[in-house]
Amino acid sequence: MAPAAGRLKTSIRAAGIAALVVSGLVWAVGGLLALFPPAVSAWRLLLPWPPVDKVRTALLAGVASWSMSVLLWNRWQSRRWISRSFRASVAIYLCLWLCMLPLLRMAAAWGRRAAPHADCLIVFGARTYADGRMSTALLDRIRTASNYALANPEARLILSGGPAEGPRSEVQAMADYATNRGIAAHRLVADESGLSTSASVANLRQLAGQYSCRRIVAVSQFYHLPRIEMEGLRLGLRLELQYALPSLVIVKLPALVAREIPAFWLYWLLLWRSPAA
Repeated sequence: MAPAAGRLKTSIRAAGIAALVVSGLVWAVGGLLALFPPAVSAWRLLLPWPPVDKVRTALLAGVASWSMSVLLWNRWQSRRWISRSFRASVAIYLCLWLCMLPLLRMAAAWGRRAAPHADCLIVFGARTYADGRMSTALLDRIRTASNYALANPEARLILSGGPAEGPRSEVQAMADYATNRGIAAHRLVADESGLSTSASVANLRQLAGQYSCRRIVAVSQFYHLPRIEMEGLRLGLRLELQYALPSLVIVKLPALVAREIPAFWLYWLLLWRSPAA
């Protein structure tokens, strides 16, 4: 029992060291680069929260750098860089970190509210059933956007989506809801070719110029907003985020959140292929 307990203790200690070293390295680099202009905007998204507070961001980078340097010096003195437990702990922590960072970004998007007087809001489509009913996700998105539009009469709604299971498309369903709430038809812009997040944001870049949209607010669920933000950065759009106020529990929420984890990293990698990164 004693050798096994000793190995367990060593593994736990190594896991803690690996956690601080890896997160310290990434967050130190990301935190420092986040203090500079958007030429390094891809690194800003590696922080566990949006770097809107430069003091908090600099503090995170400083603490992470100090912790990492102390731990690296300790490992250098012990000369135990390649122990099996250390390598295993690093691998396990990397896997956990790849899951946790997107989840932290999603959590940071919860409750995000856009400032008033935006020029345009883009509402992303979601499932519409064969009988014409909107899914909970889509209903929450268009309800939130309509509330904003009613409070800000100068704002346009860009409704982006694709075909539905029935004759009424996602865009038509959203437009019907908005007009029933009292929003004039000339304030609604239909984008029927928004078949994906990437397509919707690409179409938005063209529509923004056509309708003179300087301040644009993206409306969707919290788990979807980080990916929308990254796609906007990739295409050179600065999008403000507004999370869709939930009315009911989305039954498939765990699956939707899990799906966003690999999508987060895919979109982050795509950022490096863009001049906006």
